[in-house]
Amino acid sequence: MKTKNALNLNLALSILLICVFVFACTSKKQATLDGHWRAVWTSSGGEIPADMYIKTNEEGELEIEVHNDTEIVKFSRVQKTGEHIDLFIERFECHISADLSEDGKSMSGEWSKQVGTPNQMPFFAAKGDFERFPKDKYNPPTNEALMKDITGTWRLRFEGDTYDSIGLFRQEGERVTGTIRAIDGDFRWLEGAYRNGLLLLSSFNGTWVFLFKAEIDGEGTLRGYWARGPKPPIKWTAIKEKPSYPDTFKLTELANQEGVLSFKYPTTEDPQQFVSDSDPQFKDKPLLAAFYLTGCPNCHDSASLLSQMYKEYHSRGLNMVFIYYELTKDLEKIKARVRRFQKEHGLPSPALYSLAMSKKEIVEEMPDFKNFFAWPTVVFYRSDGKVDCIHTGIDGPATGEYHVKLIKEYRNRIEKLLSSVRE
Repeated sequence: MKTKNALNLNLALSILLICVFVFACTSKKQATLDGHWRAVWTSSGGEIPADMYIKTNEEGELEIEVHNDTEIVKFSRVQKTGEHIDLFIERFECHISADLSEDGKSMSGEWSKQVGTPNQMPFFAAKGDFERFPKDKYNPPTNEALMKDITGTWRLRFEGDTYDSIGLFRQEGERVTGTIRAIDGDFRWLEGAYRNGLLLLSSFNGTWVFLFKAEIDGEGTLRGYWARGPKPPIKWTAIKEKPSYPDTFKLTELANQEGVLSFKYPTTEDPQQFVSDSDPQFKDKPLLAAFYLTGCPNCHDSASLLSQMYKEYHSRGLNMVFIYYELTKDLEKIKARVRRFQKEHGLPSPALYSLAMSKKEIVEEMPDFKNFFAWPTVVFYRSDGKVDCIHTGIDGPATGEYHVKLIKEYRNRIEKLLSSVRE
C-alpha cells in the first residue's frame, strides 16, 4: 500500500511539474510585443531616438512602424523566430536584426542599409511609455534661456557649406517638429524637444537616421551638430532671421550657351539598348529627364510628384525619362532597385542607368553639365530639344507651403513647355 501511495505521489508531483512547465512556456509565448517602444540608433554623435510602435494584426502577424511627427515609416516585412526578430524596409534595403530579452521588453542588435552609401549602426529598443528624449538623459543648461519658443524660420548654415539652409520649426510646449530646407532637398520630418535652450531633433526613415542637437547662446544663435551614423558629426549654426536662399531652378548650370544637354544611356530592361535625348520618341515634344538615386528619400518625393505630373500632362504631349545612379557596378542590383522604384511610383519607361560612382563622374560623362549638385535633379527640355531649366533637389511634403508652391511651379513650367510646342 505504501509503495502504491508513493507511486501515486510521484505521479502527482510529475504531473504538477509538467503543468507548471507548460504554463510557464505558454505564458512566455503569450507575452506580447504590442505597444510603444523607444528605439535608439547609436551614432558618432550619441543616441538617435525614435518612437516605434508594434501591434499584432488579425492574422497574428507583427506590424511595426516608426513615427516622425506626422510621418509613419512602416517596416514592409517582419520575421520573428524564437527570441530573434528581423525588420525590413525593402525600398531602402534596410534591415534591423535584433535579439529579444527574455521578458520581451527590450531588443538589441544592428541596423544596416545597402542602397546609396551603405551604412550600419548598433540598435536598441525598450518597450514602455518613454519620452523620445527623456529629461533625465538630456539635461538643459542651468541658466535661463534667452528664447522660450523657437517657432519660426531660421537661417541655418552647415559647416563647410557656401549657402544657407532654412530651419522650419514649430513648438508646442516642449515638443518641437519641423524640417530643414536645403538646396539638395529637405531633411523631411523631424521631431523632438526644446528645453530651456537645448534643442533635440531626430528622425528615422529606413535609410536616414538623423540627430540634430544644439544649444542657444546669449545672442540667440543656435549652435550644434548633425549626426547621421559613424561619420563625424557636422557642426551648424542658426539665427532666427530671413535667410538668403537661392533659386533652385538656377543652381545646376550648363557648360554651354546653346542650351544643350545630351545624354545616352542603356535601359534597365535591355542593357544592349540605348536611349538618347535625340531619339525620335522625344522629337518635337517637351521632355522631363529626372536624375535619381533610389536610396534617396528626396528622390522618392520627386518621383511621386513626377508621377502625378505624368498622369496629368502625358496625354497633351509631355514625355519623361528616368536616369538612375545606384553607386554600384552590380547590374543585377541596379535592375532590381530600378524595377522596384519604377513600380512603386508608377513611373513610365524608359528607365536608364549609369555606372558613375560620384557626382564628379556624372559631370565627366555628361560634360554639358557645368555642375551637378544633387539627386534628385530634373531637367526641363523644350520641344526643340533645348534645355528650358534645371531643378535641383526638392521641397518635399514635410516643407508644407513650400511643397505646395513647388507643385504649382512645376505645373506652370510644364504648361509653358506645352504651349510652345511647334505645330
